[in-house]
Amino acid sequence: MEPKGLPAVAAGPEAGTIDDLVADAANAGYRVTPRTVHDWVAKGLIDRPERRRAGRSGSLKALYSGEQRLLFLHLLSARSEQLTVHDLAGVVIGVWHSLDDCVPTRQALRALRTWVGDSRSSKSEARRLARMHTKPFTEDPRLGTAHDRRELLRVVSDVFYTGRIDVDLLKEKARPIFEPREKYISIVHSRDETVVPDVETLVALLETITRAGQSVSDGTVTEACLDQARILLRYGAESVGMADLLTVLGLFALHPETLDPSLSSLDEPPCEVHTISVF
Repeated sequence: MEPKGLPAVAAGPEAGTIDDLVADAANAGYRVTPRTVHDWVAKGLIDRPERRRAGRSGSLKALYSGEQRLLFLHLLSARSEQLTVHDLAGVVIGVWHSLDDCVPTRQALRALRTWVGDSRSSKSEARRLARMHTKPFTEDPRLGTAHDRRELLRVVSDVFYTGRIDVDLLKEKARPIFEPREKYISIVHSRDETVVPDVETLVALLETITRAGQSVSDGTVTEACLDQARILLRYGAESVGMADLLTVLGLFALHPETLDPSLSSLDEPPCEVHTISVF
């Protein structure tokens, strides 16, 4: 899912109070309350408003930027299409990645925590993440048997739930998906995919993504780290996914010596900026 153009607000791009956001929503046909706005701020869907000094007549309500007013309507429209809060957080991250000066990194970091969730909190959450990251292997009926695919999904779910990887067990359950090799390569190419991963690639990917999720959940991923990940991804291929973002963050977590704080100060990458697909 690539971020679409943000809708126009009748009042224009000026900053507005929480009352203005609620009014924008009402004018667009959505019924929301100030509590919705506060909840979305906490989840990173909307940035925190800028406080204002008290005037002569008392305190003044904080202001949300014009860009955030547009984003609010964009997310309300997406929510009307049955997108979950998890999905909406992914949309925010996509906007942050592809559009400058719309979603600040501090907001993107909160949205990322919402998107990642905590796989260690419940087995259902762990299974959701496992399905997300193993789709090419566990949802193609041409790979292995139904039992093989269920077993791989079960083991990967345990990886996300426990935070530990039994490499030998994972390889044992993954091998039937990747064999015979010639058939597997043919199936991958039939999906118009040029990269043909193997068991070792899957193990490495799960290790980095698991570590990334833990780092996001426990708060060790900083804004500077996220900024650097975005810069590196903007050097990448035309299609960039959330798995790519988590892989970069996971590599930073596994190899913190690769972090270069000076990169976070770059204003523009010396290449074309691509959108990030959220799935």
